[in-house]
Amino acid sequence: MKLRIWALICMHVGMWSFVAWMLFAYAGEIKESAFLSIQATREEYLAQPVFAQFVFTQTLHFDRPARITELVVPMYLPENPLPFKIRLMQAGKPIYSWMYPLEGKKQGVVVAHLPFPIPTILWGDIEVVFNGETIDHDHKEQAPGLFIEPQDEYYKAGNYRIVNNEKRGDIAMTFMEIKTNYEIFRDDFQRDSISQLPRLLFIGVLALLLVQLPDIIAQMFFPEHRD
Repeated sequence: MKLRIWALICMHVGMWSFVAWMLFAYAGEIKESAFLSIQATREEYLAQPVFAQFVFTQTLHFDRPARITELVVPMYLPENPLPFKIRLMQAGKPIYSWMYPLEGKKQGVVVAHLPFPIPTILWGDIEVVFNGETIDHDHKEQAPGLFIEPQDEYYKAGNYRIVNNEKRGDIAMTFMEIKTNYEIFRDDFQRDSISQLPRLLFIGVLALLLVQLPDIIAQMFFPEHRD
C-alpha cells in the first residue's frame, strides 16, 4: 500500500509540474496579428502620388495600448521610383521614420513592410506622415503613390489630409501587433465572456480527467499490492 501511495504522489507531482510548465509556455507564446487595418482598392490609376508639397498625413486613434512590430502600407511604385520619408508620430512626438522604397524594389503595386526596431507600445492619437518634398514636380512621374479608401465610415476614428487640407477617407495601411496567448484569451474573455464558456468547460473537464489519471495508472500497475 505504501508503494502505491508513493507512486500516486510521484505521479501527481510529476504530472501537475508538467501541466504547469506546458500552461506557462503556452500562455507566454507570442503571436503576431493585425491590430488595425484600413483596406482600399489597389489599382495603379487610383494611386495618389506623394511629391513636392503634397504631404499626406493619416490620423489614427488607438483605443488601447498595443505592442506594434510593423507598419504595412500598400502603394504603387512607378519605374525608377524616388524615395520619400514616412514618419510615425504619437501625441505630436516622432517615434520612428523610414525611407521608402529602398534600391531594388520592384515596379507596380507593392506592399511596403516598415518594421519597428523593437516592439513599441502605441496608444492614443497617432499620425503617419508621408513626406515627398524631396521629389520635385519635374520628377513627379517617379513618385510612389498611396491608395485611399474614400468611404470615411469604414474607419471613423481618423482621416487623412494633404498638408492642412482635411480629406474624406483614409490611407490604406495595417499595424501589426504582438500578443501572448494569455493576453489574447484575456481580451477575448473581457470582450465576450459568454463565447469563452465552451473553452473553459473543456479545460474544466480535462482537469477532472487529469486528477483521476494517476489513480487509474496506479490501479493498473498495483491492483493487488498489500503491505
